[in-house]
This record gives sequence, structure tokens and C-alpha cells, in this order.
Amino acid sequence: KSAQEIWQCAHLQKQLLLAAIDLVDARSKTGGFVVYSTCSIMVEENENVINYALRKRDVKVVPAGLDFGAGGEEGKEGGSDFGRPGIQRFREHR
Repeated sequence: KSAQEIWQCAHLQKQLLLAAIDLVDARSKTGGFVVYSTCSIMVEENENVINYALRKRDVKVVPAGLDFGAGGEEGKEGGSDFGRPGIQRFREHR
């Protein structure tokens, strides 16, 4: 992808994630969870999108309870530390 295409995809992903969050009711009997997953390795389409949602909505990242995968990469937006529990990367070769 070109840099322009990456930023366009990231913008769309931010809007889709916010829309999903807005549809979830944390007070319901089943709770309220949104799983954000991509097939991209780009920080712009992963950690930066999560950071955006954390700034725009009253949500938090919770651990998924999986004991495999690597921590998230350092986000470029907002200077947040994405080594926190809940942000995981899974790569087929590891």
C-alpha cells in the first residue's frame, strides 16, 4: 500500500471502531466488549486506531486472557505506551 492508502484505511478503521463502540452497551446482561482485530502489521492501522478510540470514547483495553502473542508496538499518536495488557500482536511465523 502507498502511504496515502494506509492513512485512508486507518481513517476508515477509526470510524468503524467508534461506530462499534457506540453500539455496545456495557450495562447489558452480557456486558460490553469490542474486539478490534486486523490483518495489518502497520502501527497506523492497529495501535494508533486503538489510541484514537481511547481518546474519543470512555473505554479501556482489557486483557484477553491469552498467554501467547507479543505486546503491541509503540504508537505514534498521542505518545501512549502500548505495552499494556490487552494489546497483542499475533504473527504466523512466531
